[in-house]
Amino acid sequence: MVECCTKKRMIAAVITLISLSVLTLVLENKWSFEHKVKEAQMSSDVNANESCSSDKFTELDSCKKCSRKELRKLLPFCMETGYKQLVECDNGKKLFRQCMITADIEARSFWIFEAVNIILAVSSYTFVHFRRRKLDKLMMDKINRQIGDGV
Repeated sequence: MVECCTKKRMIAAVITLISLSVLTLVLENKWSFEHKVKEAQMSSDVNANESCSSDKFTELDSCKKCSRKELRKLLPFCMETGYKQLVECDNGKKLFRQCMITADIEARSFWIFEAVNIILAVSSYTFVHFRRRKLDKLMMDKINRQIGDGV
């Protein structure tokens, strides 16, 4: 089927597929982030763990993603958002609390994904380009050999 398509049709198809992929990723990223934030806000208005007697606490660590092991154990601070933060209560107790997913974390993950895709695309194109040149050279050598033999 590829052999039947003209170069213009192939370029148009590739551009269409790339634009649809980018559009899908952007829309999915936007919807996914808004959906996660709304779910987290609806499920609980309190961000602190119930073990803290007051709302006053000191943040000891930044917001980090829960590990797979913690998610499998269904720990309460990982259930809502999948992110945790180490805090110290006024009474000196250190514990984890759930934290909201920030747009920076989501945007960073999205751009890392995009960069990996671009690197794969460029490396694939480079490989195909060099392979095609090698095959073209082999075909030209074969044709030159046939012409030289007088066939």
